[in-house]
Amino acid sequence: MIVARYGNRCHAPEHSRAALLSAWVLGADALWVRARVTADGRLVLATEDDTAVATGQAGRVTATALRDLRQLDYSHYFAPRGSPGFRYRPAGRAPLRVEVFSDFLDWVPDQATVVVE
Repeated sequence: MIVARYGNRCHAPEHSRAALLSAWVLGADALWVRARVTADGRLVLATEDDTAVATGQAGRVTATALRDLRQLDYSHYFAPRGSPGFRYRPAGRAPLRVEVFSDFLDWVPDQATVVVE
């Protein structure tokens, strides 16, 4: 069984819809996600380090409200290995936002096994 932890992290930022769907399309049998509760009690897909990736500095998901997390662009600091100068999100394209757990359950493929940490 192939389990994709946080999605295809070589293709897109961890826990993003793009990373998770990419892992599924490439043949992962299961998607392993980490769910965290925000300061205002919402469940999101994020690790402690995801906020650091989105802001370029250390931060804690649990100390942040969902509305503040939704302002972060999780693609801003993302660069695949060996791709200096790569820009994930071209100008004018929508940024990658933190995924709310209930939304994830709506779009994840029905056949996918989901492991929640």
